[in-house]
Amino acid sequence: MNVYEANRRQLDIWKRTIAYELDMMAPKSEAACDEFLRRLERFEKQVEEKEQIVPASVR
Repeated sequence: MNVYEANRRQLDIWKRTIAYELDMMAPKSEAACDEFLRRLERFEKQVEEKEQIVPASVR
């Protein structure tokens, strides 16, 4: 597995984890998850930007 695949896999895990948290503990955990969700979105954007920059042969 390369770095890009690992990043994508980690994003998927985080998304499912947060979705589960919000479903199980909302509304109490919703405020606590806001910052994590913003960080996750920034990380996802960075991964997408890097994927566009790096040649497919490196991935």
